[in-house]
Amino acid sequence: MFNVTNYVHLRYVLLVNVIAALVPAMEVKGRANDTLLHASWWKVDQHSAVLVVAMAAILGTALAFAATRNDFRKWWVFVGCGVLAGNFPATFYLAAAPEGTFLPFTDMYVSGTVCGVIAGIVLNLLLRHRNPSAAA
Repeated sequence: MFNVTNYVHLRYVLLVNVIAALVPAMEVKGRANDTLLHASWWKVDQHSAVLVVAMAAILGTALAFAATRNDFRKWWVFVGCGVLAGNFPATFYLAAAPEGTFLPFTDMYVSGTVCGVIAGIVLNLLLRHRNPSAAA
């Protein structure tokens, strides 16, 4: 059962994952450089980074809470969740960008990995001492 402190932790974990995904997603600057500008399935007027950062944050938060729910609280699990959230924008753009699109994938993966490791350390400090029943 969720209580108020679980929702507070959920917001913190989501915020940390948003920051981890936002930094590499900012490598694609401006609407003119948006890789999904000419994609047939992305008709929204906003930059596609909105979609990518939201998906990365939700995925990273779900994985972090699945790990805490199963009482799997090793430091490297949280670092892996952070790195996955940080590298998600580059992987998404690599898969979804039309052919011939130039993107700074190396920069996105490097900044995503660095931000993901930092986010994983923060997640470890935030979630490692919570009792296992609190995430249920």
